[in-house]
Order: sequence, then C-alpha cells, then structure tokens
Amino acid sequence: MKQRHLQTEITVLMLVAACILSVVFSFLAWEYSHRTAQSEAEKIASSLMKAVQNTAAAALFSRNQILSEDVVTGLLNNDVLHSAELQADEEEESLGDEPLIHLTKVSKTSSEPLAEFSLPLASPFDPAETVGVLKVKTNHLWVDQRSLDTAIPMIIGLIAVVFIT
Repeated sequence: MKQRHLQTEITVLMLVAACILSVVFSFLAWEYSHRTAQSEAEKIASSLMKAVQNTAAAALFSRNQILSEDVVTGLLNNDVLHSAELQADEEEESLGDEPLIHLTKVSKTSSEPLAEFSLPLASPFDPAETVGVLKVKTNHLWVDQRSLDTAIPMIIGLIAVVFIT
C-alpha cells in the first residue's frame, strides 16, 4: 500500500515538473521567436528604404508630389511597415511656388508602430547635400503574427518532448 502511495506522489511530482518546464520553455520559445521577428522586420524595413532611396531623393529634390506619393504608397504595400514619411529639409531654398514636401501615410492594416527608422536622403547631384529624410515605422501586428507562426509549432514540439520524456 505504501509502495502505491509513493508511486502516486512521484507521478504527480513528475507531472507538475513537466508542466513547469513546459511553461518555462514556452515562454523562452515565444521570446526567441519575437526577437527573431523584430530583427527580420528591421532588416526588411532597412532594405525597403534602401531600395527607394534614390527615387525618394529625386522626388524631394525636384519637389515632385506625385512621385513622392508613389514612393510612400509603394513602401506601405509591404505589411511589415506601419507608416512611411518623406520629408524635405526645411533649410532648402524655395523653388518658386513649389511647396516643400512633407508626406506621411499610415497603412490601413496595422494598429500601432513598433520601431522607427530613418534614412537621410542625399541630393542626386551632390552627395554631400541632404535634401530630406525618409522615415518608416515597423508594424506591430506583423511582428506578432510572425512570432506566433514561429512559436506555436516550437511550443507544441517542446511540450510533446517534455511530456514524452
């Protein structure tokens, strides 16, 4: 009878330990996948900014509103970005009646920004002269969804390994 009581206590203790390990490993898996998704979003945002850098600089230099809108709208076609902003330097001299460009758009599919990145834009004719800045903010929802897509299978696998052993 005592042997059976001891086996029950050991089994319950092992079950509790497995549950605790599962929770700890699940939290660690979520943190890892969230950091990985944030890093991926930062890399994508950086590469998108570099891809449109010359076009954005030309749009600001020529004060072309339509091209500026195309650059910002094109950036927001990617779900990774929450918002994009293209802003001319206010120190630029006025070109007749052409206003300085300051254009900000927010994606319709995002809730709140996560991180902001900016890229100074050099003049197409003089790399030492700055004509403005391109700013983007990453999308919090995209990072969370990417984290879930990565973490859920990892957590299920960890729980299975913990309870099997």
